[in-house]
Amino acid sequence: MIQGGDEECRRVGDVNDFIDAVTGERLIRVLLGGGFVTRRSSRLLTLLGSCVAVCLFDPVARVGGMNHFLLPEGNDRSPPPDDGRFGVDALPWLVHSTLDLGAQRQRLQAKLFGGAGAMGTRNQVGNSNIDFARQYLEQHAIPVVAEDVGKKVSRQVRFDSASGRVFVRYVDSGDGQALLRREQAARAQAGAAAERLPET
Repeated sequence: MIQGGDEECRRVGDVNDFIDAVTGERLIRVLLGGGFVTRRSSRLLTLLGSCVAVCLFDPVARVGGMNHFLLPEGNDRSPPPDDGRFGVDALPWLVHSTLDLGAQRQRLQAKLFGGAGAMGTRNQVGNSNIDFARQYLEQHAIPVVAEDVGKKVSRQVRFDSASGRVFVRYVDSGDGQALLRREQAARAQAGAAAERLPET
């Protein structure tokens, strides 16, 4: 994976800073395949359809981070990952980066978001992502203290790395459908079988 950062933060994949036009607040946007961990007070933002984001937080060290993964794992048609688009890469990276910045494993808390089933009942990508994240966290004894997963909704997730607080907003169906189309294109590029979207 292509990684970056300094003594205060770690990043992987598609992550960028921007200023919220409404609030004037500086945010760090974690896009598909991205991950960001910091011990600075930061607000992280992502937009999810069937993808999943895990937010990790150590309330004592005040180290927190977020990832955004597309699928649990790749297949033989997938290009080698240079980011965190697969949960099998994204979750270990998130845990290790958090520990590297001073968190203690026994204090880590997880919050889990996304995994929408908005692409029709035949599509199980969202459920597969949720199941993968839950199993990984359970295997590593990291408690899930909050979650908002499944349903037929897209979500905007904002995570405050200093407090561990998360704010979730459901995204309107037009924006959600556009997001799901982008996720479908990314899955196809990652080597997953293309799935048909419902008509809007």
